Parts: sequence; structure tokens; C-alpha cells
Amino acid sequence: MADRSCRHCHKFRRERLRGDISEESLKELARSALRPHPLPAEVIKIYGCDTCDNVTEEARHECELGKHVFFIHLLDPSENKTCTCELMQKTQYHMKKILSALRNKHGGILYVHSSDGIENTRSFVESILSTLTSPGEIVSDVFECEFDETCPDILRIDVERSATFITADLKTTQPTTCMLNYQSVSLDTLKSRLITQRTVQNTAPTLQGVSYIKHGKAVVKLYADVKMWSYGYRSVDRSLSDNVSELVDEVHLPEYVSSLSNRKNGGNIFVGEESFHLEKPKEVMRGLNIVPPGKWQVDEFMRTLEQELLSRIWIFRNKYSDVNDVFTIGIHNTGDGKYIIEVAVGPVNGCVFHDALGPASFELEERKIACLKYDACVRLSFDDWLKKTFPEMKIGNTEHK
Repeated sequence: MADRSCRHCHKFRRERLRGDISEESLKELARSALRPHPLPAEVIKIYGCDTCDNVTEEARHECELGKHVFFIHLLDPSENKTCTCELMQKTQYHMKKILSALRNKHGGILYVHSSDGIENTRSFVESILSTLTSPGEIVSDVFECEFDETCPDILRIDVERSATFITADLKTTQPTTCMLNYQSVSLDTLKSRLITQRTVQNTAPTLQGVSYIKHGKAVVKLYADVKMWSYGYRSVDRSLSDNVSELVDEVHLPEYVSSLSNRKNGGNIFVGEESFHLEKPKEVMRGLNIVPPGKWQVDEFMRTLEQELLSRIWIFRNKYSDVNDVFTIGIHNTGDGKYIIEVAVGPVNGCVFHDALGPASFELEERKIACLKYDACVRLSFDDWLKKTFPEMKIGNTEHK
């Protein structure tokens, strides 16, 4: 009797909850959860978006003609700035993913729904399209963009198949001239690094100590969020692995390791807290509270950081490589219970990618749910990417991890 009563109460509460949630709320939930993932036209209904529904029939007709058709939602400018920034990065990645996959298969169509205005949308999209062309191509040769007359928030992009394999993101970097930042490398530069031997003066990563921050030639200074490492703040109640993971993300450590490994002499990265010295605020780096009392020890922090960083990169060593370690980590006590982190990076014959899977490349693969067939973006393994990107190249005696 008690069980039946309990089940009755649960059923009553579920029905009451459904009544409290409007259909529009459910649609917005679907849009938030799925944006900015590209969806094939066959399943676009689950977006619950009336604007996309208005062009669904045309999209379905295109599918019947054998074309590959996808929808994607861009960011909504009404969202707060932090969310918008994160969403923009995700949107760039997902747009590159689907557009490169279409170019690598049979071509197709991408419908982009944005409420950010025609000019802003066009500018955002064109900055992405320019990274997905082959040598000798210009954007207008392979992409045709047109806003829908009846639905001005919808941009249609017709995509031509590429004669060569397109990579969405090479996931490797090199230093800028001033060493303060990093930039992407070209495909030709990456190809050279995969197969050739570089002349280097020092092959092993070497820790230099905090005095090197002022006088070293190849020094990258990264500053972490002070609040994140102010104990009494949220970091106290979080695990060591969570704190380390957030630090690695915040200062973009994998990208800088990839960048410095491409220098012939490597370099050294120092992570600390920005000084509040009024005259020379960045001349002196302060330490971080990375070891809270009673939580974990310095050695434990260092091992966790090393494991986290190794899990974020992909190391490809060609036949000329004689280096075992790409980086080594040192923790320097600044004398006030705080610490500066040093990551020494050595040069590599080969390449260090700032992604555990290597370059991000995609193709379309047919999937099936019940009787519904649809196309899905599938990321290629490093070996498959290598074969498709450089089919003429034979790379022997290599090691990657």
C-alpha cells in the first residue's frame, strides 16, 4: 500500500512539474544544450527553434537530392559577456569542424542561425572560412554565402568539396616575435617539422630558477588569477586535480609548451602572481598560494601538474629525435609561503601538439538511429590525419604518445 501511494505521489509531482514548464521553456532548454553543435537537417526538429523550422522543408528537399545539410546556432548577444566569450570559442571550433568535414567529403550546405545582425554574422563567419581553403583557393571559390530573404537571421553557406584534405585546427603553435604570445603555424611549416632534422644547441629542458625571469632570453611570464589561489576562496574546497586543471586552462600552458618546443633552444615558462608595484608592475613576479596548509604537499602538486600537462599534449618524435623529456617542472619557494612555477621546455625534432589527440580533423560518417539515417562529424586519429594530409610522405622510425 505504501509503495502504491509513493508511486502515486511521484506521478502527481511529475505531472505538476510538466504543467509548470512551458513549451517555450523546453525549446529554450534544447537550444541552450545543443548550441553551438552542428546538427544534420534530419534531426533539426530537436532544436525546438521556430526560425530553423521555417527553412527545414527546403533543407529536407536538399537532403533528398543527396546533399549533406547541417544547421548550427551562433551566439546570442543577449547573454552575459563571460558566457558569450566561451560560446564564441566553442562556436568557432564547431563551425570549423562541420565546414572542414563537408569539404573533406562531398561538399554540402550549412545553415547558420544568428541573432547578432547581418554584418556581425558575416564578419564572424568569413574569419572562419578564410582558414579552411587549400593553397591557391580564395574563399569565394569554395564557399557561397547568402542570407535568407524570408528569414534574415539565417545564413546559408554552400560548401564545395576540397581536392586536398582540410584540417580544422593544426593544434600546434610557435612564438610571436616578442615571445609574449603564440601563433598558429602553417601546414608547410608543420610538414617540415614532421620530417626534417633541426640544429639545436641544447636538447634537454633545463630549469633556471627565478633569477632567470629578469635576465633570460627565452622567458614566458604567465600570471594566474589571484582569487583562484587565495585560500579561503573556492579553491580550498576543491580537489588538487581540479585546481591544477583550472590553472592549466587559465594560463594556456599546453599552447606555450607547444610554442617553445618549436624554438631551436626551447625556453622557460614562469607562472606566478602579477606584482602590484606601481612603477614596474610586471618587473617582479610574486608567488602563488598553491600549497594550502593541511591539504597537499609541494611534491604532490608538482606530480599532478606534470600528469595534467602530459595528458593535454601530443608528442610526435621523428627519426632524428634523441630527447626523452619535452618539459620538466620546478616549484620555487619565494620565502613567504608562496611559490612560482617554472616549466622548462626543450626543442623537439618532430612536433608537440597542444591537444591530446593531435590535429583536429574531421570527416562525415553515416549513422543510424532506428530507421533514421544521418551524417555525423567524426574526428580522425593522428595516423589517419597524417595519411590523408600528406599521402605522398613516408615517415619512418617515428614515435608519438
